[in-house]
Amino acid sequence: MNRLKLWLYALIVVGAGAASLHLLTSDLRASALRQLDARLQAGAGRLAAAQHALQAEANGAAVLAARDGALLQALAPAAAAGKARGVAAAEPDAAARGTALDAAAAAALAAAQSELGTALAGARAVAVDAAELDRRAAQPAADADVVAALREALAGKARRVYARAQGGLAVTVAVPAGASGALAVVVPLDAAWLRGVAAGTGVDLTLAVPGAKVASSAPAGADELAASARGGAGRERDAGRLAPVKVDVLGVAIGAHGFLTGAAPAHRVLAVPVAGVQDAALVVSAQAAPALAPVVRLQWNGAALLAVLLVLGLLFGVLVRSAEPAPDVPPDLLAAADRIGRGDFGARAPAMAGKMGTLSAALNRATEAAGAAAHGPAPSLTQEFFAAPAPAPEPESFQLPPRPPPAPVPPPPAAGATQRLDVSALQGGAFAAAAVPAPAARPPPAIVPDPPQAAPADLLQAAARATAPEPPTDEEHWREVFRDFLRVRGECGEPVEGLTYERFRQKLEQNRATLVAKYGCRTVRFQVYVKEGKTALKATPVR
Repeated sequence: MNRLKLWLYALIVVGAGAASLHLLTSDLRASALRQLDARLQAGAGRLAAAQHALQAEANGAAVLAARDGALLQALAPAAAAGKARGVAAAEPDAAARGTALDAAAAAALAAAQSELGTALAGARAVAVDAAELDRRAAQPAADADVVAALREALAGKARRVYARAQGGLAVTVAVPAGASGALAVVVPLDAAWLRGVAAGTGVDLTLAVPGAKVASSAPAGADELAASARGGAGRERDAGRLAPVKVDVLGVAIGAHGFLTGAAPAHRVLAVPVAGVQDAALVVSAQAAPALAPVVRLQWNGAALLAVLLVLGLLFGVLVRSAEPAPDVPPDLLAAADRIGRGDFGARAPAMAGKMGTLSAALNRATEAAGAAAHGPAPSLTQEFFAAPAPAPEPESFQLPPRPPPAPVPPPPAAGATQRLDVSALQGGAFAAAAVPAPAARPPPAIVPDPPQAAPADLLQAAARATAPEPPTDEEHWREVFRDFLRVRGECGEPVEGLTYERFRQKLEQNRATLVAKYGCRTVRFQVYVKEGKTALKATPVR
């Protein structure tokens, strides 16, 4: 293994580890956020139940206090005095009368809570008649929402609403009291009530009312939580950014943020709108640090481990490379390889023994193959058969060997001479002629001309034509080529579905006509062969 391979393996391992770390921490982060969201939903359910219980207790206390005898007696003289005296005479007693009505209302509310067995923390009661309500409404510090609820109660209609009161938000229940009075019980939603509702739920509650002081059960960050209510109600979302988490990386303590899964939130929040009060919301929040801090630590420890592995891989690669022996290649083999690399296919590597001999022989075979391939590949008709027609082959691919010159024909024998067979072409070996003795002298016979005899070359050609089998017709040849084509394609693992002889024959016939017209040959013969693992055809003109 060389240096580059080892470094590549190290990079692959570190990359795979980083991807796995990212996927793992992303999954853990999503799981932690789902747990926080489930806690928010549980907290929102607890908040809704607490609101309903508070409204029910305040309504019960208001109805019971409105029947208190002392309160009704305090309201009755105020109505009679208003009829007996004019407005100017009633003014000096208005403040004292309001104080007396407040005292009677407070006593009636305390008696009602005692009877019901409830304790409305911070609750106050307001009792008025028509004149007292007008006087209170004229004061600059009057709570408009409470005044509106009392006015409807004086008209005989009970009201149970969320109202702005004393710079905050309160549950207000206003009911008629006697014939001409009204009583309102106002229970503020302050930090104490929010802490009581959030106790044991694992969430914090924050009351966000525009223009009012923020009330929250959270130990810190109440303003940030209240601001998160403006992002929309009814869905969970992130708020703030997680503070740096203390991480022990390779024995070094640092404060770090998460980096593989994006910025981690400081809180997960769910805003619950307050009915009847515009832009007011109760924000249910859960701190994300307990759930996300382990994920941040895992990210940094995993990243530190991957960095150590990468450094060790790089260092080990350097050490392995320095320990590798340099290859001992003979200079002659290097020189031949250099010439072949520059395109000199006539170069040959020297013959050697052992492993270098194997390398030298392989280099020579490759050079011979490259030199043979330089003359151009055989023309292929596969592309023409299956796709668009291929360009016509170069003329060199179809040059026919030069036809040998015809053998010289000996002149006919002269009259009176004896016809002899020239067997010089057949002398040697099994065809060596034996010596023939000269014939005895005899009277010359009558001269009869011998029939002309063919020259030995013509005799051989005639004998070859007489013994050679008839060449197959084009149709027979094409069918045989088609069978070989299907067989070779099957052996090469290529599909043969949809290949028909008619289409195959049409393509061969077109190519034969093209080549016959171009080269003036008698016909064309086709041959199936394998080129680069695929079935191909080559054409050979026939004179």
